[in-house]
Amino acid sequence: MLPPAVYHVFMDNLFSSSDLFLSLRQHGHGATGTARANCGIYKDLAVSKNKDKLGKSGYEFNEIRVIPTADNQVNQIAWKDNALVLFMSTVFKGNERIEFAAEYNNEMNHVDRGDQLRSY
Repeated sequence: MLPPAVYHVFMDNLFSSSDLFLSLRQHGHGATGTARANCGIYKDLAVSKNKDKLGKSGYEFNEIRVIPTADNQVNQIAWKDNALVLFMSTVFKGNERIEFAAEYNNEMNHVDRGDQLRSY
């Protein structure tokens, strides 16, 4: 068991959903993660992600769009890097530009490294 504290959970798109992020927030924890187009993210962001595969997303490089959920508890973020990347976060507002993506990558690298060490 983890000791009682406030945590900021980072996850990949396999686990991300608005319901999970909302539940974590209601329990006092932050969450940030990449999201799939079919995870319940705002429809226009999902459509843009699918169009991006055809090179027609309409996003400029480094452009960010943020759409909060209806209850304003989870931010849904689309960021154009080499490809359009979808994020969800209860911590970041999206105006941080690439800081949220850099922190996500940094934290997920810890997980990947832990998985590598555990495999030996």
